[in-house]
Amino acid sequence: MLRSLLLPLRNIRELTRETMQARGPDTEYIHQAQVPPLSPCSEQMKDAVEQLKAAELTTLRRIYELMNKNRHVLDVFCELDGFPAFIRILSTLSASTSTGLSSSYHAQDILECMQWAFMVASEALDGHEDNLDFFEEFVGYHVLSDACSVFLINPATSEKMLGCLLSLSLHNFGLVDVFGSLVECRDLAELDVRFLEHTPSFGTSPSLRSEWDCCRW
Repeated sequence: MLRSLLLPLRNIRELTRETMQARGPDTEYIHQAQVPPLSPCSEQMKDAVEQLKAAELTTLRRIYELMNKNRHVLDVFCELDGFPAFIRILSTLSASTSTGLSSSYHAQDILECMQWAFMVASEALDGHEDNLDFFEEFVGYHVLSDACSVFLINPATSEKMLGCLLSLSLHNFGLVDVFGSLVECRDLAELDVRFLEHTPSFGTSPSLRSEWDCCRW
């Protein structure tokens, strides 16, 4: 079952590249423009990505469900290039994000798919040393950083992406919206109080508290 779900995800980057090339060479670099115009090619590409994203979301939910039912499938996820597929999903979503978020519904759709992708990756890594070793050696955090960069500079997606990265590092998605709550603070004192409310979820590592103290100043 997991094999049949993962196989379509392994071809996401290839499908996206072929679609871009079919539209014309300019669309391959839309994401590099600071204010990309919504040309007919851009609109067609956005529609194609939306269809692909809808299929991804259903698949991600199903994979997550299988992982929770049977931990033995985590080996299969890694063997079938599940982690490279995770990166490709983020790359596909970032291409859609960079063409412009046309509505709040569109933005929410991207955020939901992004969170599910991180939840699947977290489930595959949590407590599984072989999968973690594979991810660090053959995928790498620098590749993950590159895939996340577009989301981090976009105000509509930056808070959720920071929350996803934090949740992935702690394998706790109860923190996924923590940055959204922090931006509502009116001053530094309130910000510090809000952050301290979440510190029990950070475990015993003192590094996050130290990093927070550095960021405050």
